[in-house]
Amino acid sequence: MTRTWVVLFIISIGSVQCGLALDFSDSFDSPHDFIALDISGTGWFGLENRQSARRVNASQDHAGQLFMAAEGDLSPSYGTFLYHQFNSDFVVSVKVTDFAGTVDIPVTGARGGLLIRSAVSTPQKEQWVTLDYAPLSSRGNGIRQAKGASPELTCTNDKLWNVQPFLQIERIGRLIFLRTGSDGVHWEDLPCSPVVRTDFVGQTLQVGLYVASTPDARGYIAFDDFYLSNRPDSGARPMQAYDPTPAHGSRDSLYSFLSWEPGLIAVAHNVWLGTSESSLSLIAQSLPRNECTLFYKPGFEPGVIYFWRVDEITSIQTTVQGDLWSFSVPGDQAFVPYPQDGQVEVIENNLTLTWAPGKDAIWHDIYFSQNMVSVQNGNTQAHQVRSTRAEFTPAVLQGQTTYYWRVDEIELDSQTRHVGPVWSFTTMPSATILDNNLRALWTWNEGQGTTAADTSGFRHHAQFMGEPSWVNGVLGTAIELDGIDDYAIASGDNLPTGDSDFTISAWIYPYVHSHTLLAWGSPQTNRANEIRLMQGHLCRHDFWGNQVTFETGSLANEWHHIAIGFNGLARNAYVDGAEALPVSSSDPLESPRVSASEIHIGASPWVAHDKYHGMMDEVRIYNKFIKAQTVRDLYFRAQWQASQPFPEDSSTVDVVNHLTWQALGTHQGFDVYFGRDLELVQTASTSDLTGTYLRRFNDPQADIALPAGTEGTYFWRVDTISENIVAKGHVWSFTMVKSYLIDGFETYTENSPYRIYQNWIDGIGFTDPAPGLPGNNSRAIVGYDTAPHTENYEVYSGNQAMPFRFLNADLPYYAEATRTFDLPEDWSLSDYKTLCLSFYGPKDNASLSWESLYLTLSDSQGHVTVQYPGPVSQYSDAQWHNWHIPLNSLVSLDLSDVTAVSIRMGDNTAVLPGSNGVLYIDELRLTAIP
Repeated sequence: MTRTWVVLFIISIGSVQCGLALDFSDSFDSPHDFIALDISGTGWFGLENRQSARRVNASQDHAGQLFMAAEGDLSPSYGTFLYHQFNSDFVVSVKVTDFAGTVDIPVTGARGGLLIRSAVSTPQKEQWVTLDYAPLSSRGNGIRQAKGASPELTCTNDKLWNVQPFLQIERIGRLIFLRTGSDGVHWEDLPCSPVVRTDFVGQTLQVGLYVASTPDARGYIAFDDFYLSNRPDSGARPMQAYDPTPAHGSRDSLYSFLSWEPGLIAVAHNVWLGTSESSLSLIAQSLPRNECTLFYKPGFEPGVIYFWRVDEITSIQTTVQGDLWSFSVPGDQAFVPYPQDGQVEVIENNLTLTWAPGKDAIWHDIYFSQNMVSVQNGNTQAHQVRSTRAEFTPAVLQGQTTYYWRVDEIELDSQTRHVGPVWSFTTMPSATILDNNLRALWTWNEGQGTTAADTSGFRHHAQFMGEPSWVNGVLGTAIELDGIDDYAIASGDNLPTGDSDFTISAWIYPYVHSHTLLAWGSPQTNRANEIRLMQGHLCRHDFWGNQVTFETGSLANEWHHIAIGFNGLARNAYVDGAEALPVSSSDPLESPRVSASEIHIGASPWVAHDKYHGMMDEVRIYNKFIKAQTVRDLYFRAQWQASQPFPEDSSTVDVVNHLTWQALGTHQGFDVYFGRDLELVQTASTSDLTGTYLRRFNDPQADIALPAGTEGTYFWRVDTISENIVAKGHVWSFTMVKSYLIDGFETYTENSPYRIYQNWIDGIGFTDPAPGLPGNNSRAIVGYDTAPHTENYEVYSGNQAMPFRFLNADLPYYAEATRTFDLPEDWSLSDYKTLCLSFYGPKDNASLSWESLYLTLSDSQGHVTVQYPGPVSQYSDAQWHNWHIPLNSLVSLDLSDVTAVSIRMGDNTAVLPGSNGVLYIDELRLTAIP
């Protein structure tokens, strides 16, 4: 069936008057010690009450966050205060990411949060208001005020340890609105908000972040994403479009229109719609900011899942890509199955099938079988039940098996039947049980998806909650949990229960040395099994009321191996292969009675806010107490085994000249195997005669030669030789697709007119040979001053890359270089999907939150600018990054008439000084990677 998207007309759902830029923001990605260096170069106005401060720094104690610690001083009573200044109405918001104390180990005298204070205040006559994050002293989120006398707690939301992490204060004249939220989008006012402060009228206010503690307590707090704006609506708005109608995931939509709320700095919207996540059509382009509703003339087809998104266009013509939303419209048949039709790697334990019912359905006939024909024909053998509930839980399912099912919808007359489609899903792969004592092993080597296999063979496959990220780990890939709502959950069957021996081990990289690593059981005395990190460099194992605490040393911001074992009488702990000393324990030791249940990884099942923040790899559970030497072997195995492959495992690439990997510890060499045959790469040894064994390499890099245009899947393995032991590596793979090279930076020489700066025109241009060419007056310098002018060490491919230096600390605060093609390029005549640019930022680059990388593409009629969507930290992480720009997103560019390409670092309308640094640029190309 062919569908045509028709927009009937557009209406405005309200005129929202907004400026085009934030007045001040800080994501705290750039390292800075405010105590040692004061506020210089940060954009902040001041730091008050240093006498109580112990830490005030960005990206030092906490990566990407502002960490503030104070000790023993609430006089002046607002504590240590980092502030900006404002003399008009405003909205300020921030996210709290960490705080001193937990429900288990409370710090009673600590608080922090947002504070606004009159600039004419004095210690004798204070004028301020705070919005607290203080589970105990403010009973959650609270409002404190000072009006010349002692401060008072005006009101609280009584959320205690369910305190909300997002804080917002809005000032409109004499009214001060104080709000909190759980997601930074939806806000709720505190009970006494707004408070009336006539003394603030006409005053310049100090607006910022504070931490305070009582004399007998040391308190700390960490913040992220500070925004201060002069628009009354700005604090409640993300950068992306939000609040879609129909609501995301809606299954009963009867709407004939789409609507949304505009992003914070949007001036226009591009709207995309389709019936596939990967294939959306542009149905509305450059809608004005306040036109946020589209009516769809034909109406939405029943039983179809629609996907849509709204991309926000900013004042400098950059694009903020929106979230992907979906909805569906009910028809007569059952639709929207879970698991999705054709889904693989479905966790079979306690699986419940669900669907969206037909609009007139009263009963549901469910057919379920491994036999597709039986389900298709509605055979009696496949019929399971007639139910009034739109769900069905099948009996015990097998692993690595495909199941078929269908649901017929029955109307009230019991006769009208709407036969449903046949759906299918396949359960998680099976693994051979190689060690009967290893009851669970999560390697997290999938690298993608929402499930993780238990490779022990006991099938404790994990389902992710929230949206954990896949990252490079100690062995292959790992998971990164955000400390807010990310964790994994798996079946507790066959885990150690009662008073059985056990050993639990994991590789962890905590950003914060606190919160639960792993737990199962019941929250009753001696019925749980829980491991959690604690402040003060401690780790605790808890049977719930029966505890042992160990000294671990600082584990934050580094990979460490941790293991805890129980032999029926005592518990031992190990960190990086060495025994950790116990510092306290419950007395007497009672016999545990742990129950089997679901296991939570990275979260407590019993305390909602207790979520681990950091990375995690190689989580193991044994049903025996393993010896110290075995623990040490687990630790050293990861040091020896190759990891973090480039190209990444299972990735799709278009340029590969060499393979690289990492291996911790000492090593004597690497045996590398490479080829198109998976089985050969898995089994080959150094005596291989097929060519699969390349040779032994001394360094973690192997050169390979894949001709341009090579396509197909390749497999490779790296065995590490360390202390005369061969640690066999994982088999990794990558798939090559075709590409078209626009500029590989290999053709530039030291001779005119082939010098790199004669082709990429920077801020200063060139004079030799005469008459030269003037530059563009930006702060960019392309190439080195003396030969060789190209970068010949840090290259992505080949032998040369372009050094792109940016000196944005001085006006005009941006750097740009442009290559104009001799003849227009035609990028429209093939099936290439993306434009790709590779870049590398050395570690000594500064990463300022308001600086970003841009690419501008020009045709004969105009140009389009795209902003790099990745984090600013990637400009200084000493890694190559591939920036893929979908060609179908360049809707205003004539792809058959591309005349020039410009690379820019920094906003060309910036009013704040930027940083100085260099990026290496390589391999500008078109690729078939979607």
